[in-house]
Amino acid sequence: MTLELIKNQSVFTTPVIKVVGFHKGGNKAAKYVKSRCMKEIDFLFTSSPDEYVEAIREYEPDPVISLSGSSTGALNISHVVKDADIVIFLCAMGDTETDQLIPVITKIRKKHKAFTVVIAIKPFSFEDEQRKSVAENGLKFLANCADSTIVIDSDLSLSPTASSLSHIDAFNTSYQCVLNAISVITDSLLTPGAINVDIQDLQAAMVGVGSVGIGASEGEGRARTAVKLALESPQLKHFDLPKATGVFINISAGESLTLNEFSEIGKTVDNVASDVSTIVMSTTILKNFGDSLKVAVVAMN
Repeated sequence: MTLELIKNQSVFTTPVIKVVGFHKGGNKAAKYVKSRCMKEIDFLFTSSPDEYVEAIREYEPDPVISLSGSSTGALNISHVVKDADIVIFLCAMGDTETDQLIPVITKIRKKHKAFTVVIAIKPFSFEDEQRKSVAENGLKFLANCADSTIVIDSDLSLSPTASSLSHIDAFNTSYQCVLNAISVITDSLLTPGAINVDIQDLQAAMVGVGSVGIGASEGEGRARTAVKLALESPQLKHFDLPKATGVFINISAGESLTLNEFSEIGKTVDNVASDVSTIVMSTTILKNFGDSLKVAVVAMN
């Protein structure tokens, strides 16, 4: 497999990242992420024409685009994100409006050459069968038009003791997985580290359809424990990692991160990944992280 260790660059250029909430479910996820994301990224919300005024009130001061038709919506969104290097779409699969996202992504890729990421949230099993059927069909189309599609399985976001969760908290667990997926990208690109990456590195490892796993630990053996937790996390555990064509790893830690820890994490993933996988590693150094170490693994196929 190809293991890429990206050297620290003398000039750190900040890419422009924009997050687009697509229709109601995507908007709710975007609102959750914005309230908890500390990085400098722009948010854009969308709405059907009949709910446009209400959406403006709910999501101000961020822009809201009215999706009055596939071509009009694509043109309007394309104009707003024209200066973006990466456009991340948040989409609740099962919404019948999902098909409107396809011309939007196609236009942005052709006109602006931005790297397009769809974070697709699959419905819970307790939702109706029609919604689940729409979700599966929608995923097939999105996977063929976006550069990268990260799938969040809502059922897998719940813990075994989640039966007592409220309805709102259950959905928030899925939105937290969305936040984790976005953080992998923003932490790698927007925070200088010992090993930085750029968009070309994302393109090398994050093209296709995949999932994300997060693990964290502290103290002795923290690197071994954190990467083990990431690989065994619910979202990634159900992904066939030995068949992955690309793996992107981000390590977040304080200045105490050692070369041995970095190497151990890389070798652990390397041992379970495919022989043809392209593996890209990056680090995010945070002074307020203390003794904690977090490993995020995105695997694509």
